[in-house]
Amino acid sequence: MAYFSEDFAETLGLLGHGRALWFGEEPVQLGDVGFLAAGSFHRIFNTVHPAGVQNDCGTPQSSRAHVPNNFEPFRYDETADVQQTKVSECECIVNVDPGRQLRDEVEHFDPSCPSLEPHSPTTVLLPFIELLHYIDGVLKSLSLHTSARNDFITYWLPALSKTPYVALRFVPQAAYERAAELEVTPTPDVVTRVFMLFRGVSAEDTKSATWVAARDRAGHVDQWPSIVGVKVEAWDKSRFRVLEWGAMEVL
Repeated sequence: MAYFSEDFAETLGLLGHGRALWFGEEPVQLGDVGFLAAGSFHRIFNTVHPAGVQNDCGTPQSSRAHVPNNFEPFRYDETADVQQTKVSECECIVNVDPGRQLRDEVEHFDPSCPSLEPHSPTTVLLPFIELLHYIDGVLKSLSLHTSARNDFITYWLPALSKTPYVALRFVPQAAYERAAELEVTPTPDVVTRVFMLFRGVSAEDTKSATWVAARDRAGHVDQWPSIVGVKVEAWDKSRFRVLEWGAMEVL
């Protein structure tokens, strides 16, 4: 089932308005060459300033190592609004670290500055009266057994019950792993790391149109195993399994 955010992005493209970006922390600039992944634009190099485009802080955001050999920068005359190009036998092959795209596709999760906004495509909003049943169902779908689910809910209940509504989302395992590496000896067959971000939302704030999509997403409990990245082996009791669970209140 397509979500509202996906329908919105597809409609923008069909109407010729470009591609929707959910995370715009790296602004697209004139002459950028790159790719879209996980809702963000990732610059490889810039054709106007191939040595490195500078951001507002004066820091280069692209590397000379990713510029094709013999490439000459585009010359742009802002007064005449004319672009001139000269490419002399340029071998247009960009040598990028083969693992870079996979890493860039993973959400950047920073525990010191967590993000839980209504426009996030995985944020859900629930009234507290529905919250505990919802969390229990999600945790069960993420392979947590009854005792682990009870411990999770009991531990976080005081913080979850402070407001009439709660927004939450579960962080993809790959993003969490990049922020908090885990080493286990001997090596387990499967590792499942469940980490929930949540924050209270006042009843008045939920009346805003910005929360409509998040409230609608609350009906899709079955989305979480694929978002978090839980492996099928997580339910196999014959395997050596490691399960970690936790949460963080976003203040």
